[in-house]
Amino acid sequence: MIQQISTPDRDEAAAAAASSLLLTQHPAAQFDATGKVATAGFLCSAGLPGSGQVRVGHRTPFPSVLNGISFDGAAAEEHVLVSAYADLLREHGWSVRELGADRPGLLLSAPPCPDCVAATEPFEVEGEPVWRCPSCLRRTYGTDDPDRDMELLSYTETDADGGVTVYYGTGEVDIEATAEWAVQDDPEDVDLGLGTATTRFLVIPALDLVPGTLLVAVGPGASGKSTYAQAAAVDAVVCLDSLRGEIGGAAGDQSVTPAAVERQNALLEEHLGAGRTVFLDSTNVEPHVRAGLVERARRRGRPIVALLFLPHLDICLARNALRSAERRVPENTLRWQHGLAREATPDVLLGEGFTSVHHIEPVPTGVTMPTDDVLAPERIADAVAVLRKAQQGDKKAHEDLVDYFPEYEGLVMQTDHVRYLELGARAGLEATHLLIMHIEADTWGASVDTYTSDLGSPLASVNLGDYTSRTEAVRETVRAATENGWVLAPEHEWADFDCGGGEIHIPIHARPVVR
Repeated sequence: MIQQISTPDRDEAAAAAASSLLLTQHPAAQFDATGKVATAGFLCSAGLPGSGQVRVGHRTPFPSVLNGISFDGAAAEEHVLVSAYADLLREHGWSVRELGADRPGLLLSAPPCPDCVAATEPFEVEGEPVWRCPSCLRRTYGTDDPDRDMELLSYTETDADGGVTVYYGTGEVDIEATAEWAVQDDPEDVDLGLGTATTRFLVIPALDLVPGTLLVAVGPGASGKSTYAQAAAVDAVVCLDSLRGEIGGAAGDQSVTPAAVERQNALLEEHLGAGRTVFLDSTNVEPHVRAGLVERARRRGRPIVALLFLPHLDICLARNALRSAERRVPENTLRWQHGLAREATPDVLLGEGFTSVHHIEPVPTGVTMPTDDVLAPERIADAVAVLRKAQQGDKKAHEDLVDYFPEYEGLVMQTDHVRYLELGARAGLEATHLLIMHIEADTWGASVDTYTSDLGSPLASVNLGDYTSRTEAVRETVRAATENGWVLAPEHEWADFDCGGGEIHIPIHARPVVR
């Protein structure tokens, strides 16, 4: 966590940052012992206390016959140079307001954070002026150009236990690089922050739990809380979805939430009273809900730790759509939850009384699996969601595919293919084929391959098994597809290639959902 700067210091820091930038191309005004301008240059000072604003002007020596400066010349110089100052400051993200025509000057404000719109603060990275949001720690050049922000230098932070977290230059955690660093640091025993009980999540910073801690999930539905709970190194898990089911409603039935919350609170009292470490698996996105939990832990004298789960909204919506009907959260509710979760920044949560705050991120495939050609079953839903978005032309999703189907060319992923077929059909994957290929003498391989919607290039391939004959391979792959939500294209659309023994492509289509 970055220490907050006091208001007066923040005003002075803003003025110092503006001066530092101007000095790269312009001299500052110099004054003699009597306070008169000795040499021309810019003048930079803090604005009203607490405003975070900066005033900039240009000063010249007082015109006289002795220095050869005329009033008209000084005025012209001021206009030209103040305009040049404005151009330079705008180029580096400052919001610039021009003041007065008679005596030109500038009033500067910090640019807003691209993510949370809070006012940013000046910051230096290896001598380069950038901006940092004090709320969400986002870094930016402040130019409203996201591509330029991607040029910011990545960096690392090391915690008290020597754990290294790698960040993109924008301040977002580089999960893959962090995980790779952890593997390189100790490849035999990768501790991803939760102990050896799980290798599916990165906890940033790493957890160092005191017995009797109350761990509180903060995140929207379908953000990974329950998956994390399955392997969390705690004494007990209290899950609101499960309690709804026990009471008689469905896991996603919000109408029974009040009764489920009453039961939840009773269980928390029981576990905290017994000194157990407990994980609360519910959304907890509303401040008043978290306030009640903080007060409960305070009364018991227990530490309370917030675990932030916040995938992109599109990922949550896609995961939610793949859930069974009884676990599905209404879309408008999920969007509302996600919006509130975004407001629960680490600084906000610490201000509410949480002992510490940790981000929970899924670990890339290359770390969770012993080889890079295996897709963990618990990641299939996410893989399918990203794959579908990539088919729809989402550039970010296309880039993210490497986390699930690394270096596709010639690489067939191993996974629970029945689950993959089922979820792929429910997600409405397009341009998908069954591929049967002769491998060697009496071995035929089969896979399900998905392409871009125009069939222009392959995106993913999942192994369906090896068979002793072509007939068996066709029969079994067709059976697997049709039993898990797919319809075969008419046989005249099958493509049969002679590739040294034969290769069959069978187009398949997701079976329409009857409502």
